[in-house]
Amino acid sequence: MFARKNGLSCPWSLKQALSYFGFIVYGLSYNLVIVTKTQTDYQTMRTIIFNFLCFLSISSHIVTSLIDPGDPLLYKGKSINHTEGVYLRCAICNSAINLFSRHCVTCNKCVYKYDHHCQWVNNCIGSKNYKSFFVLIITCTLMSALITSSSITATFITFSNEQNSNAEDEQGYASFVIFLGIFSLLGVIYFGYIATFHSMMLLKGVTTYEYVCRKRAMNNHKIIPRIVIDKESFSMHTDMAGISFGN
Repeated sequence: MFARKNGLSCPWSLKQALSYFGFIVYGLSYNLVIVTKTQTDYQTMRTIIFNFLCFLSISSHIVTSLIDPGDPLLYKGKSINHTEGVYLRCAICNSAINLFSRHCVTCNKCVYKYDHHCQWVNNCIGSKNYKSFFVLIITCTLMSALITSSSITATFITFSNEQNSNAEDEQGYASFVIFLGIFSLLGVIYFGYIATFHSMMLLKGVTTYEYVCRKRAMNNHKIIPRIVIDKESFSMHTDMAGISFGN
């Protein structure tokens, strides 16, 4: 099995294709449908903000997919100087790797500071692309919230307008806007949960993978190791004992 270079390498995942389809639907629905019925004093500013968020979402999605999160040591080969730090070796990659790297089965390579594998960008999330991933989930949350609020406004204006020239067209428009609002509300809940979770992980200073491993270990009543590193040595401690390695 070949090692995936980045998220844009084939084959694409279904969720990745759906994400681009969602961006297109969101963009067209807001600019061609929602705007036509919400010509309020704040609509111009709302449209500018929405398109800015949409641009950031698409850009951060592409950047997160395009960046190769692989461990830098995978590409150094025999030029690695083992006196510069503490390294491990991956039997699958057949290469030295950094201490906090993990092998991803889907991408078939080790990722430095592995967080998780995201099907939406078809790529692993590591130290190299975590910032762009965080921007992605924040902007998607805000964009979904803006569409939800605009859909509510458009629905209210449609039903409050007593001078409807075509009742059937207005009913069809209202049905679409209501569906879009409900779908966007689900997006707010979904992306909001992910954004909140990763914000908590950033505050705690742990990755998603570390959090999952710790949770599983606690559920299984196992000892959780803590690794401490300085320039000349590293040590592994548990609640009961510890071991140290130095130059």
